[in-house]
Amino acid sequence: MGAFSQDESVDPEYTVGLRDSVPVALEYGIECIESSERSAPPLPTSLYAQARLAARNGVKLDAVIERYVGGYTLLDVFLEEAAAAEGVLGSTAYSEIRRVSSTLIRRLIPDIGDQYDDEVQKLAASPESARIRQVRELLEGKPVDLTQFNYDFNGFHIGLVARGPGSDSAIKGLAKDLDCISLIIGPPDAPVWAWLGRRSKPDISAMETLVSEGWPSQSAVAVGEIGRGLGGWRLTHLQARAALLLSLKRGNCFSRYGDDPILAALLQDSLLTESFRQMYLAPLLSEPDGGANLLTTLRAYFAAERNAASAATVLDVTRQTVKNRLRVVEDKLGRSLAGCMAEVEAALRLTDVDPGQLDRRQIGH
Repeated sequence: MGAFSQDESVDPEYTVGLRDSVPVALEYGIECIESSERSAPPLPTSLYAQARLAARNGVKLDAVIERYVGGYTLLDVFLEEAAAAEGVLGSTAYSEIRRVSSTLIRRLIPDIGDQYDDEVQKLAASPESARIRQVRELLEGKPVDLTQFNYDFNGFHIGLVARGPGSDSAIKGLAKDLDCISLIIGPPDAPVWAWLGRRSKPDISAMETLVSEGWPSQSAVAVGEIGRGLGGWRLTHLQARAALLLSLKRGNCFSRYGDDPILAALLQDSLLTESFRQMYLAPLLSEPDGGANLLTTLRAYFAAERNAASAATVLDVTRQTVKNRLRVVEDKLGRSLAGCMAEVEAALRLTDVDPGQLDRRQIGH
């Protein structure tokens, strides 16, 4: 099996935080502009946390700073366009706004850099840092001396990614219950990466029950599917990280990759997410009711295992009404529903974890 790229070693929590930090940073910028320089609000703690996550994930500081500079540039362009529309370009008020926004970015960059550097120093001082680096290199396909790990890479593996207090000891408990050896890494205050391994195939079906019975409160774990050998060890880890995105979005204590691999893939790929929105949601939202009837009918139809009569019973309408609505869906999409059934259903599930996908303003309506 080929090596995984470095991008694949980035934690899902960092990816989610990166998306969430954009509106936070923009809102902060606007608050600063609306206030005087002396009464500017403090930098949001979530931006500090994101800088630390970047350091933990090996994202270069230049790349982190570049994102903030890019955001500042966009904000500056917006301000100029707004001032031009109001006819106040060159005014004293506009000059003051530009001065405050310039001061903002000059303050922001050193603060973010300090947080980043502080985290780098903490990682370097941690005795676990060398072990984490070696595991990352192994995940990337680089040659690593396997004998230094007290773990058998030739057997079966279940990858786990856990977050929250008590995760480390809870994973050890899982290993004992499943009669597995464990490999656990992770700096303090960061998601824990772990693998449960054994010579014979472990019973992964028992994991959800074990987690529900004894997992720490305010903590969550995501698991990949069973892999075998070094290639399977890498793959199950990637699956667990993808499943963690589901856990973060849904707020679940337990997420398994195999329960919804299509949705897990969608959440990892912004191009795929946006394409599904445009292809399978946007056309339906153009209806006078915002697509409510069509979306409700599709949900009932899929829940009834694609049985129109059963869906009609749930919706309290006639079977013909369901068929007519499905025909409208096909007309709107410009394709046969039979040929894109899985894609449409995945797009609907995407709205379950991110209701903002149904905002018509975000998809061209």
